[in-house]
Amino acid sequence: MDTCSIILSSVSSVSAYYPSCTLAKTIGSGKVNVATLKTSDCLDLTCQTLLSSMGTYELALGSSVKCTLTDTSTGKSLTLSNLTTVCDGITASSSGGGSSLTIPPSYTLPTSAPYTFSPSSIMNPTSAPATISPFIAQYFPTEEKKSSNTTLIVVCICVAVVVIAIAVIFVVRHRKRNKTPPPPLSAQPYVSNQPYEAVVEDGRYSQHATTVSSHPSHSHHARTKGSSRGSTKGSTKGSTKGTESTQASSTGYSGELDMCDLELHRVARNDVHLIKVIAQGAYGEVWLGEHLGSTIAVKRLLPTKAKLADVQKFIWEIHLLSKIECPNVVQFLGVAWTKPSDMLLLTEYMDGGDLRQVLETNQSKNKFTWTHKLKCALSIAEGLVFLHTMDPKIVHRDLKSRNVLLDSSFNAKITDFGIAREIDDSTLTAGIGTYRWIAPEVLQDGHYSESADIFSLGVILSELDTEIIPYSDLRNNAGKPFTDTAIMAKVMSGELKPSFTPDCPRWYVDFALECLALDPELRPPAMKAAYQIRSHIQGFI
Repeated sequence: MDTCSIILSSVSSVSAYYPSCTLAKTIGSGKVNVATLKTSDCLDLTCQTLLSSMGTYELALGSSVKCTLTDTSTGKSLTLSNLTTVCDGITASSSGGGSSLTIPPSYTLPTSAPYTFSPSSIMNPTSAPATISPFIAQYFPTEEKKSSNTTLIVVCICVAVVVIAIAVIFVVRHRKRNKTPPPPLSAQPYVSNQPYEAVVEDGRYSQHATTVSSHPSHSHHARTKGSSRGSTKGSTKGSTKGTESTQASSTGYSGELDMCDLELHRVARNDVHLIKVIAQGAYGEVWLGEHLGSTIAVKRLLPTKAKLADVQKFIWEIHLLSKIECPNVVQFLGVAWTKPSDMLLLTEYMDGGDLRQVLETNQSKNKFTWTHKLKCALSIAEGLVFLHTMDPKIVHRDLKSRNVLLDSSFNAKITDFGIAREIDDSTLTAGIGTYRWIAPEVLQDGHYSESADIFSLGVILSELDTEIIPYSDLRNNAGKPFTDTAIMAKVMSGELKPSFTPDCPRWYVDFALECLALDPELRPPAMKAAYQIRSHIQGFI
């Protein structure tokens, strides 16, 4: 049985959890009836959510595998991603008699005093963490208003999603193990979290403050525009091994560098024009640049960081980024160099700045609406789904509002991530404020897993609600702000959580606190987190 058939069978095998969904009953045969889906599944919120999730599975399979279905109503072929648009323009109602959920696009968060976490609210999860205003309550029904049938269906959906997720992950990893030999031990990616000191413009941090050796910001995603993977516009030709040897020797490294086949993504250095520095730090700098008429971000090592070990780490990082192709991660475009020590990483330029900057600006401009915020949260969660299901999986390790970039339309993408096989001291000296997003187990013993990223997501959810830096509103017994050391100690013991505003929707607070659980095992996996956000905003995004 091929990979596609396994995926379709996995979805079909959980049809019992979707008794009213035609898709789950027929997809196993490789056939669907779009006309029936529109008149049946699209009218049910549960089924509509299932349709919307199909694109995630195709994304996890990668570009090399395409699952094709037959639409029996027209005879045409469809992909899994085509199913996500079947219900466009159709309003669904909740299973079990609930009403559809809508939120006015113009709604923005109130500026009331933030709700402060207390340990008792965790110990007694049934108590409301805050009073929900009548205005919010009409758009976000509380748990008491839901019928028992709705609760049962939601539980079943979660179980089904987890089952499907496990099947997808198994298939993807099995396929990649069969096709891709394991990377050489000498090419273990190294990740440093030494941050850029942002270039100050008009008294504010630059939107591109980031880390070169820890995952260049503004990049991610392989290939130059107009070119296919493995064939980059402007790439040089010839033997890869011979070229690598020549390149290495030209820097005085005597062929010691592992170039990781970067020739596949190489563009002509003369086609890259650097305009101005937009961020800089101890390890590298980020430039606003241009390539063949397109505005890009360009990252490079500082001359003082052009030693063999530093260049090799940068190459490993670029190689990692070149394998990532996800709409929720900033796009990698290519790489250029005349010699490895002068290597340039070319990435997508996000003109809206980072999330922290947008939230700070929003306190006076109020353009970043609640609708935008939930879309942002969903984009981050879906980006983590992709990273956590790669083989080998990618754990971000430094997810925070500064590492979420937005465009001018407030579409959000993750940046600055990488694989960390080992923890090092740089994680604990990663710059002021980084501690505020780090999971307690990482602060305590340096143990990183996917759950650490979920904790960081929970902190970002708090930021989206309050628009302030996490914990900045809390005070010690002397009435002074907590120091970073005090914050770390209290986070490790579970005594401190970020705040939420009194008017924040109850489901949102409960979900965020689940992500912020002290025990990593109690935090939801990325796929469940993405589903939970999407299920609450289905119908208005």
